[in-house]
Amino acid sequence: MKEVFYIILSVFLIYNVFTYYFLVKTYQKTILSKLFYFILYLCTLEIAPYYFMYYWVTKN
Repeated sequence: MKEVFYIILSVFLIYNVFTYYFLVKTYQKTILSKLFYFILYLCTLEIAPYYFMYYWVTKN
C-alpha cells in the first residue's frame, strides 16, 4: 500500500515539475515583470501543500 502511494506521489511531482517548467518558459516575460506576485503565488498555493503532505507522511 505504501509503495503505491509513493509511486502516485512521485508521478504527481514529476508531472508538476514538467508542467511548471513549460509554463515558466512560455510566460517568462510576464513572470519577470510581476516577479513578486509570482513568488507569492508559489509560496502560498504551490509549496505549502507539499510541505503539509510531507508533514502528514512523516508524522504517520
